[in-house]
Amino acid sequence: DDENIRDLENYGWDLELAACHLLGRHCREIASTATHSEILKLNNSATSKNTERIAEEITEGTAEENLNMLDAYMNGFT
Repeated sequence: DDENIRDLENYGWDLELAACHLLGRHCREIASTATHSEILKLNNSATSKNTERIAEEITEGTAEENLNMLDAYMNGFT
């Protein structure tokens, strides 16, 4: 749909980042109020050190790639 095309354009047609954004959007839709609140709390209180640690644990990609995926997910979630 148009929203997915816009997301792809926003991420420079990077399918992986657009998929992370879409996943965040879907998670927002199905998350309970308590879960939604906790995820936002974690995101808002995350220091750069904590965020970097999370990024290191996500996949085999580089920390920078993983930070970009995490940012795309959170952009979709919020």
